[in-house]
Formats: sequence, structure tokens, C-alpha cells
Amino acid sequence: MAKLVIRWAVVGTLLLLVFKPIAKAQDTKAKYGDVEILVFRDHGGQASHGYTEWRFALTNHNKDKNHRVSLEFPHLKYGGSGIRSLSRTVEVGPGQTLVTSIFQPARPRVQGANLEVTIDGQRKEEVISFRPAESAASVPQSYRGGRVFFSHATSTTNDTLVLSSQRIPDNFFDQVFVPAGRIGPKPANPKAGGAGEHAPDPAPGIVVGPHIGGLAVAPRANNTVFQAQFIRSVTPISLWSSRWLAYTRFDLIALTPEDLEELQNGTPETRTVLAALWRYVETGGTLLVVGSEKIPIPASWKKTLSTNEAPNQVFPIYRPCFGACILASLPREKWQAEHWDQVISQTSLSASPWKSYRSLIDLNNSFPAVEDIAVPVRGLFALMILFSFIIGPVNLFILNRRRKRIWLLWTVPALSSIFCLMVIGYMIVAEGWRGHSRVAGFTILDETEKRATTLGLAAYYSPMTPGDGLRFSEDTEIIVLGNQHPAYSGNCAIDCTEGQHLSRGFVAARVPSHFGLRKSEMRRERITVKKEGDSLVIGNALGVDLQQLTLADANGILWTAGPVAAGATATMKREEHLNRKALPTLRLRNLMTMPDWTTGIKNAIDQPHEFLGPNSYLAVVEESPFLETGLKDANQKPTRSVVLGLMESN
Repeated sequence: MAKLVIRWAVVGTLLLLVFKPIAKAQDTKAKYGDVEILVFRDHGGQASHGYTEWRFALTNHNKDKNHRVSLEFPHLKYGGSGIRSLSRTVEVGPGQTLVTSIFQPARPRVQGANLEVTIDGQRKEEVISFRPAESAASVPQSYRGGRVFFSHATSTTNDTLVLSSQRIPDNFFDQVFVPAGRIGPKPANPKAGGAGEHAPDPAPGIVVGPHIGGLAVAPRANNTVFQAQFIRSVTPISLWSSRWLAYTRFDLIALTPEDLEELQNGTPETRTVLAALWRYVETGGTLLVVGSEKIPIPASWKKTLSTNEAPNQVFPIYRPCFGACILASLPREKWQAEHWDQVISQTSLSASPWKSYRSLIDLNNSFPAVEDIAVPVRGLFALMILFSFIIGPVNLFILNRRRKRIWLLWTVPALSSIFCLMVIGYMIVAEGWRGHSRVAGFTILDETEKRATTLGLAAYYSPMTPGDGLRFSEDTEIIVLGNQHPAYSGNCAIDCTEGQHLSRGFVAARVPSHFGLRKSEMRRERITVKKEGDSLVIGNALGVDLQQLTLADANGILWTAGPVAAGATATMKREEHLNRKALPTLRLRNLMTMPDWTTGIKNAIDQPHEFLGPNSYLAVVEESPFLETGLKDANQKPTRSVVLGLMESN
């Protein structure tokens, strides 16, 4: 027993040393008997997409008893529709400190404040002061994340979010655009609070930095400025989240080589933070590494390096999967217009999918869960006519002949109930009882890293509101699509105890619901390839049937096969030579920026060779093995998905 006490004391001391900087920064903690709760400080900023991760450290000071702790916010609920409950329940062992997370999506908004605590089934009266993250649209244009921005751009909203580490200088992104024809004093330094000194007259169309003495940085022909919320991390990078979903709300993350080396050479926990950043990039994010072109990268990234593929590219870029990693070794003070243009354009690409709002009709036309969602008007109208005839003339005629008109008091309600049941029965016969789902995805399967990165779309339709809601894994980002989505008009609830359970408000009866999905997870599925004489024999280890497989070998020769059942082998047919020496990473990057990802899936199915490089394959499958259907016991509509495999020798 004494050894056990000493062991837990050592663990508690180490955890205290880790959590102490965060506790000091936030100073938000509460104690309920044996259980102490510490709320970690967030990076800040107002997101227009993605997730905000709220982390909590739960400490059980009882050495003999477990405690079941439930965290839920908001406690104080404001008016309007949106998310009314975000919760998670965990079991904290004796003497244990457990770190857990709740992921808050940017849309729909959380309506309320304060954190509610329930321990062992008993809800505590005392709540923790807590304010959920806000949407970017709710923040005044003149103030962003604690810093005033001088901008003459015409945009009325600023929903691009940039995160930088503590090693990035605080004024790295500070800049003011001086429009053509304007000569005058430099704006005041918002941090110093001064009135502003007179700067040297810059030439028209010049970007100048407010904290570098009016030095002209670069002429800018297109008269634009890097408009964004610039957030500098409040914690060292070693204490950043190890979950890639925590970074989905950022369109750009700026680091230094020293940051990456600290994560790479640190503890197993810091290496999980590094892996989360790699996954953030692969799912479409932009990473800016300032100070060197030599960084520790995943092995599969090495052949995605591009030096002059795009017209405005001056910095080398790695383009793994759907994202971009910019290597900016040039000192900041030497950056010219083309350097800023490259950073801004890549950031804009990461932000572009979230800037378009499609109508419910548009979404349902391009990706319907069922072919016909029209109400069966003719049948219902016939039932209404029959009901009116029976409850009126027929009912009165019969009761009048029997001289029992007083029975109208019970015959009318009884007939009404019978016809209500008939309407429900007719709707069940016409549409069925079960819901309908449709899921399609474009997956890049990196066989070297054993990682699958997926962009997908999910559509749902249910005659009745599903009682169990929708369920997704912890590795899936769920994006509400359409400005008429049921989530914007209902009271939504999400439980993060087991994966992500969208338990209420996200699917309404007889209203189509559409979601974008981004997913990054460790997977071991693959296509095996064996050379037999002059032919290639492939084995389908993807777990689903293949409709068509197109493969480019190490020499760039195209081979085709299909259909191939799951677990079966097939001899491939030689086709033509691929006139390409590398994977078309720019095409994959552009695919992510499309407002409708099903367009990219269709293009890949129609022209598979356009997406291939040496040692890669493109498989067309009827059912994606990398995306969950979400809706329990639903009728799933068959939809083709795409798997782009990067073989280990690539």
C-alpha cells in the first residue's frame, strides 16, 4: 500500500509540473469534494469552421474510490437555436489525474455560457465560469483577437484564422496596406497606444509594417492585404493538443524549425503533438515553417516537394495529400510581395471550402439521400376527402337515424384518432420507417505512414426524427452544410463520451441533412502487388469490393483491373505509359478547395490517370471503408467512392 501511495504521489507531482503553467495562465479551477477540475486555456480567436478543443484535467483525490464525472456546457442557456448541450462523461480512478476534451464545432453556435458538473449522478449547484468560443461572424470588424487591424479592404467579415507558436515574433504578421495615391502618417501602434509618428512617404501600393519604422516591405500590384485573425499561442508548443481536430479551425499555423525539433526529440507525448500537426496539413491545412528548409517530415512527404509548380511560388512547398507546408528560410525583413502572395494564397486555399454557402435545394440536387422527397399529396388528399365525408355527412346520417346525436361527443374524437393512425400508416407504407443515408469520399491511403486521409460528403433523410441521432468517430470532423440545415433551427446536443454522438437536432423528420466530413486515422488496408513474369497480380486488401482499379508502377506504366472482390486477387491488364514523373499534388490540393467535393470524386472516376504518379493506384469502390454511415439501421444508397493509394515504395 505504501508503494502505491508513493507511486501516485510521484505521478501527481509530475502532472502538477506539467499543468502548472496552464493553470497559471487560465486560473480556472474548481473543487467538488474529492474531485478537482482544471480548465485549460484556449488559444483564442473566433472560428468560422472547424473545432475548438476544450481540455480539462480531472483529479480524483480519493485513493480508494472511482468517480464518474460528467461535464456539460452551457449551463446558462441563451435564447435562439443552436447547440444547447455539449457534454462528456469519464471515469476517474483513485488518485488519478485524467485529461479529457470536448470539441466545440464553430457551427451551429453554442447558445449560452458556464460549465455544469455532475459527479456520480449528482448534479452540482455550483457551476464553473466558462464562455464557449464564438463565431467569427459575431466579432466586430475593427477588433480581432485583442489586436486592432488597419485595413482598407472591402470585406465586412474576417474569418481567416492564423495561429503562431511562441517562437514566432509577435509582430511577424503586422502590416498595413497603403492604397495607391495615399500618402500620409503611419497609423498608431495599437500596442503602445500612441498617436502615431509620421512615417516616410511610401510609394503607392506598398505594404508597410507598423512596428518596423515605416520600412517599405514590398510593392503589391493587386492591392490586397493579409486579412486574418492572428493568434499567438499562450502555451509552449510541447503543451499543444495531440488531437488533429484541435487545429481544424486554423487556416494557417506558423512554426519554427526549433518548434518541430522540440516535438520530434521530446517525449512520446510531444511526438503525438507533431503527428497531429502532420495530420492537420494532410487534411487540407497550411503550415508555415519560418527559418529553415530542413525540417523533420514524414517519409512519404519527401516526393511531394515542389519548388516552382505554381506561378507565384517562391518558397519550396511540400504538398502531402490535400494540404501544404511552406518552407520560408528567407528572413522576414527580406520578404517581397511574391513571398507574401504565396503565403496568403495558400492560406486562402485552406479557407476557401468554408466560405461558400449552398442552399438545401442545391445540396439535395447534387447529392440526394433519396431520389424523391416530395410529400405524397394525392394519397393524403384522398384520405382527407374520405375523412371529411365520413366524420361529417356519414356520421350525422347514422346518428340521426339512431336518434343518438349526443354521441357526436365521442364519435368525432374517435374517428379523428382512427384517421390520424391511417395517415401515419400511409406515410410508413409510402416512405418506410427507416432512415436513408448516402456517403461518398475521396481517400488518400498512405501505405508508408499507415494513414488514411479522407474528404467526404454525407446526406441523410428520415421519415421520422431518428431517436439515436448520428454517430461518428473521434477522428472525424463534421461540417454542417447548407444555410437551411435543421441544426440552425433546432436545439442541438452533442455527447463526446464515445466518439461524437450528435444526439439531437441535426436530423429532422422529412428534411434532408447534409454534412461535409474530413477524417484522418491510422489504417492498414492496402492493395498488394506482385510481379509474375510480364504481368502484375494484385490482391484486394481494402475490405470492400473494387469496381475498377488503375495502377501506375514505378516506371509510370498504367495497369487496370476490375471488378475485384474483397480478399480476391486479379491479373492486371497493361494499358499505356503515364507521362508524369511525380504525383500531381497541385491537383489534389485544388480538389480540397472545391465547394463540392463530389465533383473531385467524379473527376477521379472519369479520369483516374490524371490523379496518378509512379507507385500509386486509384481504386473505385461501391462503399467507402474509411467513412462511417452515421445513421443507425439506415437504408444506405450505393455511391461510388475513390481510394488513391500511395504504395510503400513511393
